[in-house]
This record gives sequence, structure tokens and C-alpha cells, in this order.
Amino acid sequence: MKKIINFILIICFAVSCQTKEQKSDNGEIIDAKQTGSEKHSIANIVDSYYIIALETNKQCLIKNIDKICFDKDRIFVMDRGGNNKILIFNKTGEFIGTAGGVGYGPGEYAELSDFCIDRKSREIFLLCQRNKIMRYDYTGQFLESYSLDFFADKMEYSNQHFYFTGYQPDFFNLIVTDNHFKIKHKDFPNADFGKNHRILVHPLNVADSKIQYMRFMDNKIYSVSENKVNCEYAFDFGGSGIPFEAIGGLGNDGLKEKMSKSRCQVKYFTQNGDYAVSYYFDKGKPVINIYNKRLRTATNKFLLNIYDEDFDNYPFLFEYVDDNDDFVAILLPEELVQKTTQYIKNMNLTDDMNPLLYVAKTKH
Repeated sequence: MKKIINFILIICFAVSCQTKEQKSDNGEIIDAKQTGSEKHSIANIVDSYYIIALETNKQCLIKNIDKICFDKDRIFVMDRGGNNKILIFNKTGEFIGTAGGVGYGPGEYAELSDFCIDRKSREIFLLCQRNKIMRYDYTGQFLESYSLDFFADKMEYSNQHFYFTGYQPDFFNLIVTDNHFKIKHKDFPNADFGKNHRILVHPLNVADSKIQYMRFMDNKIYSVSENKVNCEYAFDFGGSGIPFEAIGGLGNDGLKEKMSKSRCQVKYFTQNGDYAVSYYFDKGKPVINIYNKRLRTATNKFLLNIYDEDFDNYPFLFEYVDDNDDFVAILLPEELVQKTTQYIKNMNLTDDMNPLLYVAKTKH
């Protein structure tokens, strides 16, 4: 069945624990020097929410959601580890079809790595075998394939350009191409990592029509457009942080030991117009950081101290932002059925259902 999420994120906002932020030459500073241990409710930043139940039938069973893209009347779901395909749903969760599948015929591939969409042309692009691009329309009809001159693991698209991250030791972590996949810009040498390469879940996102980029243990969030890279945010972990410059000189065991005693490793970073939400670790314990973009204030709380009245202490990972600028979390029915709140009981869930999407409108 579907993979159980080991760590997920609820976000909360606590006025009493906010710290004022300032602008620096390296981007806006997000204060992450202290972690509060008080309990707080998600309702403090969520204005309203609704649930999208993804249809469950034999043609669209989802074992694990690895990525979601949203556009008007479409929801695109990548189930790479389970079905190795892209499933297409409408905005009410009804199954429409698939784009590609495993095989060696036209429109098929041996391995799926990532995907992205072009909302203007209404096309889907799949990254396969790490160096092949497959193009489909929004109905899942195969159109064309292309070959890359490099190997990549993740991809995104914006304004006639494709953005890739790759982990070849002798190449670059960030690669930008034109819409014909010719390299226009490359940056952030992978040699900086030494032996400590890590593939992030979402190193690339589209935020405010810009590409948002991050890399393992860098502690910075960058905005990228064609050949220009700017630091948008920088996390201040105080004396408990690990400078990125030290990563390359540490072996795997040395890095793990240092991480277990530090505040570090921004694993997820998502933002809409109101908030930037991140997830990192404080001496191995997961922490949620909420950055209020308008007030430039930050709140840090341990994950275990967050609660929600409707969903009890089920942890939410606001991993995505949809095309309406709303945060989206994935909820797993097999975990929810173990909760005892009346709200969950009224949902009549079964543990073999496809995941639910929790769509949250945030307070301004």
C-alpha cells in the first residue's frame, strides 16, 4: 500500500515567539536560532480549508505521491516509486488518465525521475532515465522526445526555460536550458559537497512566477531566472549551524555526527504570498519555521508540539502551493483512520483509499 510518511509538517503562527527580521545583502534573514516548545494550533494561520479526495479505482491506485503540479482544471500526480507514471485528475479529484508508462514503445520509458508542466502550452514534460525528456499534452497523449547532454535528477519549467538539478560529482548542481534543452547557465559545482551529495525532495519550485532553488545543507533559498541567481532568504542558525563551506571536508560519518549536534538541514521550503514554510532539524528533532513575509517575522516550533482540532495531532506537510496560491498537504487515509476526532469519523475513510489533498487558504 501507500508509503507512510515519516515526517510531515503542520504550520502554526505564534505571536509570542516571533522575532523581527531584516534585509541583508544575502537575502532576507530568517531567524532560526531558538526553538519554542509550547503547543500551538494550525488554525492561527489557516483562514479556511477544503479536502480533495483523489479518486480510487484499479486504474489510478496511488502507492506514493512524489510530486504534484496544479493548473486550472488539472492535478498532475507523480507516483514514481509505486506505479512509475504520471496520473491526471481534475480539480474535484476525478481520474482523467495517465501520461506515459513503463515500457519500450512510443511514449513509454524505462524509468521516471521527475516531471513539470508548461501551463501556457498545456503540456507535460517527463524526465526519464535522467537524460531523456518526454513531452505530452494535458490529456496524456505523447508528442515528442528529446535527449539531454547531461544527467539530471529534478526538473522545473518557467518562461521558456527548463531548470534542472544534477548530482554528477564533476558537474554542476543547477543547470538552466532554453526550451530546446540547450544549456544557457550552470552554477553551484557539485565538487563543493565532497562526498556528501544528497538529493533533496523538492530542490526546485515555482514561486511568484520565479524558480525557487535550494541545495543540501546550504541554508539559503535562491530565486533563479535564466542566467541570474539571487539569494532570496538565508537561515540564521546562530552558533548551532554548520557552515556550508565545511561540508566538503567532512566524510559521511563526520557529517552525520555533526548534524546530530547542530541546528541544520533545511529539508523542505515552500512559500505562497503570505508565508514561507520550512522544515529543518534541531539536534535531530524536526522543527517547523513559519516566516511571515509581510511582517518579516519568524516562528520556530518542534513538530511534536503542533496540533489541529479537526485532525488531532496528525502532522501536515504543506509541501506544495496550488495555482490559487493556497498551501497543499497530502493526507494518508490509512493514518487518519487511527484518529478519533468526530471530524475524521464523519469522513468515512478506509485505509485502502487514495490520498486526500488538504488545501489551505492562509490568513493575510
